[in-house]
Amino acid sequence: MSNKVNKTISINEGLNSITKGMPNFSGFVQHCIIGYLEGNMEIDWEQIHTQSKNGNDDGESKKKKTISIDEKLNEVTKEMPNFSGFVQHCIVAYTEGNIEIDWEEINTQPNEEKKRTQFGVNEFGYPNKMVYKGIGGSREERGRFAGFIPRTCALLIDLLLISIPSILLSLVGVSSGVLFLIVGLVYPVLFNASSWQATPGKRLFGLVVTDYDGNRISKKKALKRHALIFLIIITFGFGYLAQLWTDHKQTNQDLIARTLVVKKGMDNWAQ
Repeated sequence: MSNKVNKTISINEGLNSITKGMPNFSGFVQHCIIGYLEGNMEIDWEQIHTQSKNGNDDGESKKKKTISIDEKLNEVTKEMPNFSGFVQHCIVAYTEGNIEIDWEEINTQPNEEKKRTQFGVNEFGYPNKMVYKGIGGSREERGRFAGFIPRTCALLIDLLLISIPSILLSLVGVSSGVLFLIVGLVYPVLFNASSWQATPGKRLFGLVVTDYDGNRISKKKALKRHALIFLIIITFGFGYLAQLWTDHKQTNQDLIARTLVVKKGMDNWAQ
């Protein structure tokens, strides 16, 4: 799954005391959301709204509680009319024996997820020894990742596009060095973090930039990745050539920023 996000809910004090006896309340909530998504749990939102209103009328105090759930599941909760009421409904159903919970399975899932997304030199040794469990395969699947030639051609095209504004200004006698630096910074960051997941050069060659789970990278990660270009500069291009021997054709930028450049349509690790 994707990253975790913290979410604050409001539940009745009596139900809150029940959650304290649960081995993993956040895992319980995630289990309920997944059950709701899969249609295994029928929800009467009008009834939940009424129950929440009656709870307030009875004077039972509410407790704020923060849970940690998967980012994608969090998007589902935003579509719910009353997420706190939904959680309360699940707690009540659990106490009544209407929801069966395998706590061992729930506790195992976060650990498996953590292991699955632990990548890097420290865990797997040198770059050419890396095996990314979340991607499935090592050298056998190198064809999934963008090679040196298309990446270099895409880079040259991007450099040309970045230079156009500066060239035009220089033709009319205007100093354009600062503009070149600004465009050179903003151009790759915005494009790589956009819905394209690629600069125009990469897009022309059918390449996309992803994180280790095949997802679009954030602007923060795109900025970090681009800032690491200094590694390529101080190593006289050696960091860029690293893609020739790393299992997943990554430059030093990619390794440290934890990104991949993949052929479009092959960025789904389930394939």
